[in-house]
Amino acid sequence: MANGPSTRLNRIDDFNKQLEILYENALKKKEDGKFEEERRKKILKKREERELEYRKWKSRQHQTAVDQAKAIFEWGTRIANDHRSSTIFGVQGGPMRVYTGQYLHCRRAGFGSYAELDLRKDGSFRYRERYKWMGYDPGEYFELDGPRMMARHLDPNYIKEVKQSIDSGKVWDAMARHLE
Repeated sequence: MANGPSTRLNRIDDFNKQLEILYENALKKKEDGKFEEERRKKILKKREERELEYRKWKSRQHQTAVDQAKAIFEWGTRIANDHRSSTIFGVQGGPMRVYTGQYLHCRRAGFGSYAELDLRKDGSFRYRERYKWMGYDPGEYFELDGPRMMARHLDPNYIKEVKQSIDSGKVWDAMARHLE
């Protein structure tokens, strides 16, 4: 009596048990999804809070960054106006790398990320952010035409580091490396 009434009841019981297990798993998955959505919302909220704090901090640092950027542009203009600069830029074949530092200064930077600042023949600068293993695209530079633009677009810590590099004389080593 393999197909008798007790076998049919066993199949129905088994069916009900399996359906109950699937139902409980679905409820658990639904709850996990809610938890995951809440977790994502918290992460986004924290990220937004950090971005807001960064913008406030950058706003407080703005005048200092403008002053440091002015000094950087004055330095760049002095080099551009020097009679020896045409030979230096001619050998270099274009803008001269003056500083390479960390990309976004610990906000979202990862291993192998960096930012470059190059002096152009006219005393202005160009800037780019990149990752070590990504390809090079000459068009990915951002032109910085003046101190206010530099202060508005670059991280104040990066500007401070460039200024310190100029003040300490390390900038000359960086420039010499790119002439080699």
